[in-house]
Amino acid sequence: MALTGMPAQAQDTASESAGLWRQMAEADSAAALRLITDNHPGARPELGDTVFQQRLTAARTHVHERLPEVRSFEGYSALMAGLAADFADGHIWSRPRVDGKTLYWTGILLKREGQAWRVGSLLPEARLPDIENARLVSCDGVDAEHWADARITAFVAGAPNEAQRAEAAGRLLTDDGNPFLKRPEHCVFEKTDGSSETISFRWGRGPVTFVEERIEAIQSRAADGYALTPWDGGYWIRLSGLDNNAGAVVTAVQEAEASLKTARVVVLDLRGNGGGDSRYGDAIAETLFGPDHVRQAKGRSSDCQGAYWRVSADNTAALKALRDSQATRNPETAARMTEVVEGMEAALTDGQAFWPDLPACAATADLADEAARAPIDRHVVLITDRHCFSSCLMTTELFRRLGALHVGEATDVSSRYMEVRTIVLPSGLRDFSTLQKVAVGLPDFGPYTPDIPYPGAMADDEALKAWVGEQAAGR
Repeated sequence: MALTGMPAQAQDTASESAGLWRQMAEADSAAALRLITDNHPGARPELGDTVFQQRLTAARTHVHERLPEVRSFEGYSALMAGLAADFADGHIWSRPRVDGKTLYWTGILLKREGQAWRVGSLLPEARLPDIENARLVSCDGVDAEHWADARITAFVAGAPNEAQRAEAAGRLLTDDGNPFLKRPEHCVFEKTDGSSETISFRWGRGPVTFVEERIEAIQSRAADGYALTPWDGGYWIRLSGLDNNAGAVVTAVQEAEASLKTARVVVLDLRGNGGGDSRYGDAIAETLFGPDHVRQAKGRSSDCQGAYWRVSADNTAALKALRDSQATRNPETAARMTEVVEGMEAALTDGQAFWPDLPACAATADLADEAARAPIDRHVVLITDRHCFSSCLMTTELFRRLGALHVGEATDVSSRYMEVRTIVLPSGLRDFSTLQKVAVGLPDFGPYTPDIPYPGAMADDEALKAWVGEQAAGR
């Protein structure tokens, strides 16, 4: 009798587990949607951001459709990742605080190169045909571009660009248990000799750390650096972030102003730059091009401009906590934030949606920016890679407007929303972020395609520098 009852008990346990994961997904997704609805500027109708409103509606719809299918940790994780992806903004994320230990994969890892999906790594133990660097043609009868973009759009980046495709490439032929994606059974590859190879996959389980290390190896990233150094009759400015480390570089650039202006070429290398404070980029631009040219390049056609905070109890409390944390470490920053906190508190008491008051023109402000780009001058060369995001994009746009020759890889894209705030979701398993501030009158920044794409590995310093020297010389 005991043996007879075991299958039923197991079934009850499985059903109970599935129900718990579904409840967890329901609670966390509801908290994430409240975070966005109650705190993100784009959720307010006064701003007139119909695109954001549509994305918010789509996010709610997808959660409603997917919740009944959540029966496991993997299903829960996929639902939350998809919810963040629906907003198509790299500043809105849902990151795991607990990772799985294993996943399924084919032994093949892809990379994105030259706007094509290629084989970047082959596991020797998988005994696969020699398809190193082969181009992915299709999977299960769907051409590679549509097959890959559908997966990325749903669960990684809602409107993928080349930078996001390159970042997601290594995981396309892995399976983390997402119940809303069907893993491919076979894919067609075009080998380097032009012949075709169809591979029927045998999926096997591997440690997440092992697979991630192989993905990292094929997506090699340039080492961080902050320096001004002489180079090839000119200067190389390495700036892998717009953070506190950038201050010393800006000072060095300002002190070398006379030498920089007479140098044959000056390179601003933004590889790996994920943003920070765009004022560091502005300061370097002013040294190289002059304050008047920078001011003209930063001008916008719209008369309706300004930065406005979304007023909410949680946004106000978060700003107050941040202000208080800076009181002893950075009194000047704390003093500047006091005005914002007091303004937010007053607006909250008065029931206002934005601080300062949102102008009526905000909902109809022209976001198009048709300002002419200055003629390209190879005296200044700008380098970006796929990691250029947030304030790095603002610096990239400024240098392009000023006439710098843009080389390297295409950048990511960033919206006009600012000031990220993250919460831990009720389950404690993931977090979720929102934005709190909007720049009225500004369009999204990026993605920016280089004037001359770099054909090699962006992490190879010596090869890149030799190639940049040729481009700066017009060869």
